[in-house]
Amino acid sequence: MSIWLCVQLQIREKEANVDNLINPIEDMYSLLMRYEVRVPKEETDMVGDLRYSWKKLRKLSTDVSDNLARLQVHLHHLLLGSLTFTLLHLLTAIICIQIALSLISLYGRAAQTSSAHVVGNDYGQGLKQLQSFSSATSCDVCNC
Repeated sequence: MSIWLCVQLQIREKEANVDNLINPIEDMYSLLMRYEVRVPKEETDMVGDLRYSWKKLRKLSTDVSDNLARLQVHLHHLLLGSLTFTLLHLLTAIICIQIALSLISLYGRAAQTSSAHVVGNDYGQGLKQLQSFSSATSCDVCNC
């Protein structure tokens, strides 16, 4: 952001220099015209259009700068919304993984100690129950 402001400041300084250059050029050509010095028509036409072209360019510059400022605000909000959604998605996935690890640990201990909490005494049967539980309660956000 600071680079953009620095560039804008340099552009504004250059604009002031260009404004200061146009007046002497117009003055010189008006003197040439007053004393009827031959100057090619293309040159006099270009000098005549110089101030108008410069104003048009400055207007375009202002319009582009305003559009960029509007887009920057919109893109900033879009980025923040996207980051918030991504973080929420990540936190939900972490919670789902923690639950799955807790259930694996619970079934693993139950199988090792032949606890009555697991239907049957077989570790494979406990694992099947875990798989059926995890498929029945899949997370809406991350589908884990």
